[in-house]
Amino acid sequence: MPKWLRERKGNWERLKALAEQFAENAHSALGRVTVWIYGSVARGDFNFWSDVDVLLVVEKLPDRPLERLGMLMQFAPPMVEPIGYTKEEFEHLLSKRHPNLISLLREAICLRDDLSLMEKVKLVLSQGE
Repeated sequence: MPKWLRERKGNWERLKALAEQFAENAHSALGRVTVWIYGSVARGDFNFWSDVDVLLVVEKLPDRPLERLGMLMQFAPPMVEPIGYTKEEFEHLLSKRHPNLISLLREAICLRDDLSLMEKVKLVLSQGE
């Protein structure tokens, strides 16, 4: 394997490990979670300045957006940019085939699926093909 490719793979693995750390931190604090990496890291077209976009789904989150973000950032190592939905919110958006969520999930890599959402996601994504 060429040196540049080994370095690229190592960088991807380092970024993925940050997302896995976030998933573990969130799981330890919140219990059952489902977590995806999405964006440039999931697609593989990340660069030196890229952060790791992470989607978390959990049973309960604060209703107020700033409180929610503040809570999620407590679990996020540097370079991880989380967004979060409750399971109810996520399932509602998925059932409505919300375009932003569908686009995000098409490229996403699931890291943890304690809430058993992947089957629903696969079903919805397959209906759009």
